[in-house]
Amino acid sequence: MGTKSIISTTVILCIAAVNSFASPPTEGSLVKGSNGAVYVILEGKRCGLNLRVMKNKGYNITKAITLADADLKNIPLGPVVLIPYKTPKNGDIVRGSSLCAYVIQDGKRCAVSTPEVLKAKGFKIEETFTISDADLEAIPQGEALSE
Repeated sequence: MGTKSIISTTVILCIAAVNSFASPPTEGSLVKGSNGAVYVILEGKRCGLNLRVMKNKGYNITKAITLADADLKNIPLGPVVLIPYKTPKNGDIVRGSSLCAYVIQDGKRCAVSTPEVLKAKGFKIEETFTISDADLEAIPQGEALSE
């Protein structure tokens, strides 16, 4: 009976060791935790990205690997992945470092007061992308969008 107990304990310890040393996600893999946020692994770091970037870069969200939150937190956080661009185009939704969003209309940035205003105008808030504050300020100010 003593030998059987030792063997059982050894097997359990071996299984636990294998699970804790699973190979890390590979470069370019999509990963997510329990909160649903999706990251791409770039240079060993988990980098945030939104749906627009995923579509632009050809990522398939259904292939995201679900990790335990503790394992996800063990991967260092990297920068957010952005879509490179020269100048925002008419109809783009942009924001700087603040949460204030703007719709580009006729080459001007038009402030949006609420997400409901975007929806009412046919825009999708998830298509917002971030640009530098300097680039945002360089776009002439237009009239704010209202309902």
